[in-house]
Amino acid sequence: MSSEDRHSRDDRHSRERELVLAPNEFAYVLDTTKGHINCYVGPHKTSLAQTDSPVVFNKKTKRFDPVNIEYGIQLFATAPANWYMILKNPAEGNAAPKCGTSNTSPGLLVGKKINVHGPASAPLWPGQMVKVIKGHRLQSNNYLVVQIYDAKEANENPEAVYGGDTPDGHQAFVAGQKVVIKGTNVSFYMPPTGAEVCPDEKGEYVRNAETLQRLEYAILISEDGEKYYQRGEAVVFPKPDQSFVVKNNKRKFKAIELSEISGLYIKVIAPYRDGDKEYKEGEELFLTGKDEIYFPRKEHAIIKYGDQEVHFAVAIPRGEGRYVLNRLTGEVTIVEGPRMYLPDPRTEIITKRILTDRECGLLYPENAEALAYNRRLRQAVGSSDESTVAQVMAAAVGYDNTAKGAARFAMQSMDGHAVGEWGGDGFERAEHKVKPRTITLDNKYDGVVTVNVWTGYAIQIVDKDGNRRVVEGPRNGVMLGYGETVDALNLSTGTPKNTKELLTTAFLRTANNYVSDVVGVISSDLVMAQIQVKYLVDFVGEEKTKWFAVENYVKLLCDHARSKIKGIARKTPIRELQKNLADIIRDTVLGRKPEDGDRTGLRFDENNMLVRDVDVLHFQITTKGVGDLLSKSQMDVVHGNIQVAQKESELENTRRMEEIQRELQKERHKTAELECQLNSETEQREHDLRALTLKLNDVLTKQQQQTRLEAVEAQAAVQVREMEMEKEQHTLALQKKADYQDLNIAYLKEKVEGAVKQAQAFTPNITEAIRRLGDVQLLSHLAENFGELAAIEGKGLLATVNKFLDFKHTGAVIPMLKNSNEEE
Repeated sequence: MSSEDRHSRDDRHSRERELVLAPNEFAYVLDTTKGHINCYVGPHKTSLAQTDSPVVFNKKTKRFDPVNIEYGIQLFATAPANWYMILKNPAEGNAAPKCGTSNTSPGLLVGKKINVHGPASAPLWPGQMVKVIKGHRLQSNNYLVVQIYDAKEANENPEAVYGGDTPDGHQAFVAGQKVVIKGTNVSFYMPPTGAEVCPDEKGEYVRNAETLQRLEYAILISEDGEKYYQRGEAVVFPKPDQSFVVKNNKRKFKAIELSEISGLYIKVIAPYRDGDKEYKEGEELFLTGKDEIYFPRKEHAIIKYGDQEVHFAVAIPRGEGRYVLNRLTGEVTIVEGPRMYLPDPRTEIITKRILTDRECGLLYPENAEALAYNRRLRQAVGSSDESTVAQVMAAAVGYDNTAKGAARFAMQSMDGHAVGEWGGDGFERAEHKVKPRTITLDNKYDGVVTVNVWTGYAIQIVDKDGNRRVVEGPRNGVMLGYGETVDALNLSTGTPKNTKELLTTAFLRTANNYVSDVVGVISSDLVMAQIQVKYLVDFVGEEKTKWFAVENYVKLLCDHARSKIKGIARKTPIRELQKNLADIIRDTVLGRKPEDGDRTGLRFDENNMLVRDVDVLHFQITTKGVGDLLSKSQMDVVHGNIQVAQKESELENTRRMEEIQRELQKERHKTAELECQLNSETEQREHDLRALTLKLNDVLTKQQQQTRLEAVEAQAAVQVREMEMEKEQHTLALQKKADYQDLNIAYLKEKVEGAVKQAQAFTPNITEAIRRLGDVQLLSHLAENFGELAAIEGKGLLATVNKFLDFKHTGAVIPMLKNSNEEE
């Protein structure tokens, strides 16, 4: 290595060991041989020895870490105006390192800290720590929590700790005590030594109080667990040992509006007295009322079922109801509408009823959705999972409550009421503690099981004690008690009626009930045939429960009627049976018709069923060959009847056509007469119109001639008037000129006389004076304009003037100039 390279490297190494500090900078240098740490404060420059090592103080480990020179340079701790510094481990006497030199570390008060208010700036001794904080600006709804860490220092200046006057009842501070500084008392705050501002969970120093409006409240909880309820309108500042109760990220809550159809289920958790009434711990209350606003109190806790806090009334329309279970007795009653029903949760629960498959089929035939829903509901109620129960209870849709699918209407809660969010104490109770038997109808219906009975139908309702009642239509919304069900009928179906497939139904057709059947018969001449009939059936009598005494009334009717029809057919030849079938069947089933009345009909005493009428719809001979012979014979008769009918129809048509022709001729004659009459009237009107026109023309001609004559006379009168007016104008013009001439003559005379008098007033002296005054003015103007030129030339004023002007002076000018020259 050359000497130049060694010199360059030594020079660079020397520069790297130089510590240059600008103003407002300082650095720590450790003497590795003695362990001393010196504080160099700028502006300063020094070269570090090989045993000197720049270090910085690590606040976390509380050790001095070696660093490079550029990383060891630190800035002064600076607090601007309205800022302050928290200085830990201050020096004895609060001495600070001196600027521009190296400072040896003095003794530090380790573990002590002081607050230094800005504006302030100083370097730190090795081992000191500082935190610069901006002064705290408080609005009227802000506050600070200040903690006392040095009671001795704080008690020396309690006014500074409070930021103002010491409150009444102040006692000496103790270490760890907390003080609330309210924005209503202090608008700007910087803590003195001995006190520090505590940050919140987010590290913010300034905390927000809670501003409560009317109908709002906040809950404060102290460290001993006691709660305090603060109502609005107010700004709520917690005490040092209090904090806000936060629920759903809210610190303030709305009061709960109660009405006649809403209420709160309250548990008394501490005894208290309200007016003259005393409440005991454990007592349950149900608070409701008209136009009531409820604010919670510390002695109350709300009892909730799930998320339900406010209990609302259930709307029960007319014709509907709700099953209500008494929690104390277990009795289920029906509450009927129309009304808004608010159950008392202490004793009442609105329950539901689950229908069996048989009950669904009877009450709601052909409604597969209702059947499937009740099956799911039964499975959910049997499950131990309450969430499954709640889900199925809320899943009812599309439930028809009549055999034809008529819809019902119900409501579960009232919307639109102002409901506050509860922030006080509460008990959580299982929503389905009592598993109800329910039926849910059409869009989550929770009402009583109802059925519509149409016109001409009836149902029989049976309770668990065997009591029966028959409801005859039309009736809508027939309510079934919790233990009631409907009686079933099993009816024969098919044609002819048989019992292979029975129709199970709860609806009995009591009026205008048609039952069709096919009866096979054998005539007296051993010809087999089938007769299709239709019976009109009614159920009569006051004892309506007897209507349901026979389970299959169709079978009873058809069997009995078949027996009677077969018996009479066995006694009647096939030809007569075919000819008079309707009368034979009616007489057999309904009885012979009396001359003065109606048939008695076929009555069944077993169930008060009455067959009022029977129709024969079809007759068919089933024995081969007989039907063809009877058909041929009948066709011959029909053919002859048709020919006769055709001739009679032709005769009737011819007679009718001739009548129409005669009527047509009559109408044509009437039309011709009317046309002649109309033509005559038209010609007469035209003649009258022409005569009227001629008369009007004569009148108009005379009127025009009279108008022209009057116009000529009026024009002549106008011309005469114009000539008279022109004459008057000429006369006025001549008179005006004569008057003007007289005025001019008088004016000239006066002017001449004035001039004569003015001339006589000018005497010779006056004339001379005026001339002399004019000369003086003339000389004055000449002297002003030519005086300097005359003085330069050394000539007289007149000579100079005559040089430039053709000036003719008067006799008075020369003496005046002479006098002027002599005076000069």
